[in-house]
Amino acid sequence: IETSGKVWYGLDMSNEKAIDEFVECCSNGRAGLKLPDILINNAAICIPGSEREVLKRTMQVNVFGPARLSKLLMHGMSETSNENARGGIIINISSGDGELACLNSELQRLLKEVQSESDLESLLRELWEGTCLRGQELAFGPTPAYSVSKAALNVLTRIQAREIEMSQLKLRAVAVCPGDVDTRMCSAGEGDRVLTPAQAAGDVIWAIERPSECPSGGFYREREPIPW
Repeated sequence: IETSGKVWYGLDMSNEKAIDEFVECCSNGRAGLKLPDILINNAAICIPGSEREVLKRTMQVNVFGPARLSKLLMHGMSETSNENARGGIIINISSGDGELACLNSELQRLLKEVQSESDLESLLRELWEGTCLRGQELAFGPTPAYSVSKAALNVLTRIQAREIEMSQLKLRAVAVCPGDVDTRMCSAGEGDRVLTPAQAAGDVIWAIERPSECPSGGFYREREPIPW
């Protein structure tokens, strides 16, 4: 849909075929689309619990979809970004719930050992299939699947940054935690600082416009690096 010079394209991030078709449209200039130099992976779901279907659905939307979309667009984005001085950027919208300290200690260790996207995918599949850490609490709080997915998205960010460096692409990959934002997913407690979407977007814009302050491979909140 095109309105006021903007193109709106509905994309199911759990559907590999839909992602492939979207990238094809970007690459071939179809449906009013073109290759971006900025990709913000903001799609996410947050479902209570850690049952098999909850874990599977959450990982598909929050991790596998962004990984596939980024992978398919990465080289084209680098070429497109040659037109500007700051270069291109992949921003993975993460969460403080995804800090490793929020996870099961054994899962922390396993995630630290992940070296590739295929390693990450295998680990996450083992979690929902119950062949890894069966019966154990994966993370603190009522939404452990969401916490695991955001920790995995952070791991993905580091993998992407390493691939970008090895391929010498004119691109960065960073993870940004916007904090508690006034959306349907917000679970802030009484007295917690809650941002409007416009306020939260400020940190994303900062990451785009300040490459020297926001180098590739980092995890940032309130414009400062934070621990994984």
